[in-house]
Amino acid sequence: MKATSIITSILLLFTGTLFSQIKEGTYMVLYKYYNYELSVINEKIIIKPCQKYDHQNSIDRETFEFSLIPGTNTYAWKGDPTVPLTINGNMLTFNDPYNLKNPIPMMLIHPKGELPNEGVLTYFDETQGGYSPARIRITDKERIKNDNCFIHSIKTNEFQNDLIGNFTDDYDKNMQMTLHNDFTGSYLGHPITWSIVSDHTRTIKKWTYPSGNYLIHIMMEFTSTYPANIDPPLAGHKIAIIEGVIVDNSTTSIGRMNKQ
Repeated sequence: MKATSIITSILLLFTGTLFSQIKEGTYMVLYKYYNYELSVINEKIIIKPCQKYDHQNSIDRETFEFSLIPGTNTYAWKGDPTVPLTINGNMLTFNDPYNLKNPIPMMLIHPKGELPNEGVLTYFDETQGGYSPARIRITDKERIKNDNCFIHSIKTNEFQNDLIGNFTDDYDKNMQMTLHNDFTGSYLGHPITWSIVSDHTRTIKKWTYPSGNYLIHIMMEFTSTYPANIDPPLAGHKIAIIEGVIVDNSTTSIGRMNKQ
């Protein structure tokens, strides 16, 4: 066998091994509530936003294309070796190509073609503009199995010591919410049920800071009435909003509201 054929065979083996490590599906940035769809197309890894942005430049800014660095088994943004893609199980990490000091860690939360475990709730972003935290609950198993861009959540007692209680905005006392240990509560006076964002296997999506503080995301589903800035869902649909929860040594914050 010629040397060039051997090299080609080795590179194809490396490429095939790497692709076998990559799982197509929905990924979520650990420290944000944004989710992305990952696809493998023509030996390229394409990560594009699930949010329905109004402007093409926003879509382009949030779409990341990775190709193989020639002569290696490493994928990088547009083949640029300064922006490599790191794969570690169900985690992907790369630096923001427009700000290399900003790492973007992503967690696989919904593998393509799979159903979530029992007890896992599933939501989908049907809003326009790319800015709304609103999500619609999805229960159609065929859609969940065959579609993409879902976010999951579970009801768990794991964080109740930090979450149960009353929350108020320090500057606007009308902004209040309450979480109870039976997964009910209220948000701005509207009754809710709540859960914690997870992947399809019930693993919590959690981001831990070097200080030891951590961030999770809470899904708050409205049971009857809704805040004025959220359009009511279609008949038979349940609507929720997703908010970041930061827990540090002194308090727990949900959005702008702090635990009292």
